[in-house]
Amino acid sequence: MVGGASVDVKAMAASSLVAATSNPGTVTVSFGGVARNIAENLARLEVPVGLLTAIGDDLLGRALQDRCRQLGIDCRFLCLAGNTDVYSAILSPEGEMVVAVSAMSCASRLDTRLIGREEAYLSSARFLVCDANLPADTLHQVGLMAQRAQIPLVIEPVSVRKADRVRGLLQADIPIALLTPNRAELSILAGRCTHSDEDVAMCCRLLQERRVATLIVGLGGRGAFVATSGLEAFIEAAPEQLHDVTGAGDAALAGALWAVHAGYGWLAAARAGQYAAGLTVATAATVSDALTPGYLLSKLAESGTPEPMSVA
Repeated sequence: MVGGASVDVKAMAASSLVAATSNPGTVTVSFGGVARNIAENLARLEVPVGLLTAIGDDLLGRALQDRCRQLGIDCRFLCLAGNTDVYSAILSPEGEMVVAVSAMSCASRLDTRLIGREEAYLSSARFLVCDANLPADTLHQVGLMAQRAQIPLVIEPVSVRKADRVRGLLQADIPIALLTPNRAELSILAGRCTHSDEDVAMCCRLLQERRVATLIVGLGGRGAFVATSGLEAFIEAAPEQLHDVTGAGDAALAGALWAVHAGYGWLAAARAGQYAAGLTVATAATVSDALTPGYLLSKLAESGTPEPMSVA
């Protein structure tokens, strides 16, 4: 896992937001960052996971290190001068994000020189997962590492603004095993609008022509669309109460990777991702402490998905 680690500050309004004034509500502080969130979800799912990230030389950075190690994540922290990254979000009373500010200077300083020192570590992974908080040239370098080591590359685009960084991988013809955009990010990557379901499917086909093997497209409350060789399908969202959408996409990716690690196919993996995301949106936490392998196994069994031979 390569990418961002941060401290999340989330403010939820108690009633409809009024601009340009103070609004009553609640504030929570937790550890976040896309790569770190995915790593924690995987650790909770008992999948061996390592994290290469950058933090500041401050109290928040040291606390973040301690938390990751407590979770059993194999951490390689690059400690940089300055402050640890902070993600601040304003949420509506319904838990939907209204606006967010991402101060991710540490992640943006994960340059090719720093990443190059860790090639042996990264090349030992079963999957090489990175988020687009990384600079474009660093993403390209990680992609080349994965290609040289013949390791499946997994990319989370993070946001519309940062999704453009992934286009360099597509232009360089670097194979991507799994790409997990939302609808807006998919549109940026494919260079085509996604007004309809057919548009979503067509964008996925265009990206598959550019060596993206599998896509799981997050569709918010509608669920997800999975596209891989011989398969295109919409997956319904898990019917959980919405409290806070922060971290849902990270949980969905981790749930899908857990399923593939356990021997399931991509359709079941996309379903597992939606079950993991459903747990996440039902809590104020960025990562749900209720997420376990047993939970996902039981939900997949309820859906009629047979267990693969490798699952006990």
